[in-house]
Amino acid sequence: MRRPFSEPLTTPEELFQGITLAATDARAGRPNELRLYLGDPKMVYRHTAEYLGDRYWELLPRAEDGSLGGYAERLRARHGYTCFALMLNNCQTVVPRLWFRLRDFYSGLFERTGFLRGGTDCNLFAGNYRATPFGAHTDDQDVFTVIIEGRKRLLAWPPKVFQEMEQPLSENPHDYQRYRSRARVLEGKAGDLLYWPREYGHVAESVDEGLVTTLSLGLDRGSTATSWVEAALSEVIGEALSEEKQAAPLPFRKSNRPRAARSLPRDFTVALKAAQSPKAAPRLERALRLRWLGWVTGLGLKPPPEVPVPKLAKSDHVQADAGYPILCVPWRDELHIAANGFSVAFPGAKGHAALIRALNRGKPLTVGNALEQFSERSTRASTRLLLSKLIAFRALEKLTAEK
Repeated sequence: MRRPFSEPLTTPEELFQGITLAATDARAGRPNELRLYLGDPKMVYRHTAEYLGDRYWELLPRAEDGSLGGYAERLRARHGYTCFALMLNNCQTVVPRLWFRLRDFYSGLFERTGFLRGGTDCNLFAGNYRATPFGAHTDDQDVFTVIIEGRKRLLAWPPKVFQEMEQPLSENPHDYQRYRSRARVLEGKAGDLLYWPREYGHVAESVDEGLVTTLSLGLDRGSTATSWVEAALSEVIGEALSEEKQAAPLPFRKSNRPRAARSLPRDFTVALKAAQSPKAAPRLERALRLRWLGWVTGLGLKPPPEVPVPKLAKSDHVQADAGYPILCVPWRDELHIAANGFSVAFPGAKGHAALIRALNRGKPLTVGNALEQFSERSTRASTRLLLSKLIAFRALEKLTAEK
């Protein structure tokens, strides 16, 4: 599709800033999903973090590089690398504005297709490499690719064709040129959108030697009730095991194996009791409900981390987005509140459901009015906490004086 968006989903500048934030996390040892490949233009022979060792941290992008082009120049001039590929999974978590634009995209898509409970993601690919570093392959998801800068070509092979290719390509997935004539070719430039179903084998190529940045928007068709219940049950059992000491090696004697095998380790027993407790069923349902509310409000797309919450004065105004209402679901003696991929359980304080309804009208509301109209003296601290949580979820905006 040629330039289907009225305005770009994001810019090269925004994405490079996100890459540098992810690189900072990587250097600090914080969880991140950034990968760097350095090698020949077709990435047949490439160096990764494992090969580069401690040099890897210096070779990651830095804010002072200024841009992807500046980073490419540093790699060439200072380190002698002329070809690189950067990949950042779930890049929307470090580019919050992109997350909101993707929410609009997926909302419109799901209006037509229905909601895919397997989830969605957004992965960034950037560099001056000439072909996908891992060669011709299939994905687990249907994929939309948005070209942010540069030009991109995709070779996509229908399932029957790719199945014939898989065995010959198994040892060298870069050796796909002999099958080129059997591929469907998609080619685009900045602003264009490409699509292929997960059954299609594919490889991406740059059209020229310039820098290319793309976003791959994945649609996961695979998710079962079993996986959801297993995740919720794991959460319930995890709470029970949280006070258990870390599992230590069990005493072992060769002559005592039959006896040892008859007795379950203590943490196994604790987990079983938690699963069999009369309280297990409601706890499991609670965990499942909260996970589902967050999943639906985030459209299955991992959100950016919660934002720090400023102090709220009674004169401060807050405002929600009426187009994406905050969900508020009563359950037993709680209110389950969700927005933008997050969910939280609150005690069922009088007035909180009415407060959410008022916020969902999308009109500014003062903190003082929220406290006076929608809470009692004994629940005002809880109301303040609720407003703070919604700001942390980016579901409420604290308005500036100008607004």
